[in-house]
Amino acid sequence: MPVYPEAEYQYPPPQQNRYDLWYLCPKRQCLVYLDFRDGLPSNRQARLALEEAHKQNTLGMMVTRKSPDSIECNKSIALESLVFTACDFKPYEPRFNTDFPSVFDEDLTEIKELKPHIKVVSFHGEPYLYKQMRKYQFQYSFEDEVKNYRKLAGVTGLPVLRAVVQKSDSIQGILISYIEGVDLWTAVADGLLKDESVLLSITAKIVQLAANLENHNFYHEDLKCSNIVLQQSTGDIYFIDLGGGQTPGMYREERRGEASDAIFTLGRTLWELWVGENPRKGAPLDRVRNETARTIINDCEEGNVGTVAELNKKYFGHVVDGI
Repeated sequence: MPVYPEAEYQYPPPQQNRYDLWYLCPKRQCLVYLDFRDGLPSNRQARLALEEAHKQNTLGMMVTRKSPDSIECNKSIALESLVFTACDFKPYEPRFNTDFPSVFDEDLTEIKELKPHIKVVSFHGEPYLYKQMRKYQFQYSFEDEVKNYRKLAGVTGLPVLRAVVQKSDSIQGILISYIEGVDLWTAVADGLLKDESVLLSITAKIVQLAANLENHNFYHEDLKCSNIVLQQSTGDIYFIDLGGGQTPGMYREERRGEASDAIFTLGRTLWELWVGENPRKGAPLDRVRNETARTIINDCEEGNVGTVAELNKKYFGHVVDGI
């Protein structure tokens, strides 16, 4: 039996023990809809359902669980404790689940589009950032992002979650405070950050914010320059995109533990800031022209400090939120 990829999407409707999943079937190069009526399936159960959908030449399959001796094999086909029944294909709609207060998409007034899925909007006369789910985006990344914003409510250096957004009777986006500024990747690419004293100041702010978040038991899994916004009016920085994920070159292949891995990613982020390139092929220290920045990045790469707080204290001597 061929090895099928993980489900591209999954949606457990609220208060129901069922899961809708859409898988890519390699044999037919098409999406197959699987309706699991008795909870989230194992990888093996999903593979069996996909194989059965291929045999029956259908794009939709309903799956239920029954004990083998109670199965009546007429129009349904049973394998192990599963019953597979062909059903209609159900189109995928981006959505995720949360009980956070919601607003309606039609109540938002667009001000400008930053990206196809990210807009600045007005709600009750205030500007917000409206981030929508994209077609090929995992729903759990949005659910995790909402959970992280709720967990870190009140922590400085992060946007504030105002609401989730309903569209077509589904929750499809989040509404967060709008930070007027520029992400560090764009700032470096546009030549806005050339002065070493400015780069050192931003380096310190990044380390201090990471240390503060560590004090709240949180590490940004997808930290990189494009996920750090420099507020133009104040010079403050903000970490954005708290839904997780990992960018190639920004994380250690061999995991060593949450704190150690987070420090490594922090070092790669600082290398990216100073060099202006993505470290997909490594992060040679000789590309960093500032000695202080080089030693900080080296400590992150080599694991010479056990926590971000230690790194912050070693180089900047600051105590962050009681650390």
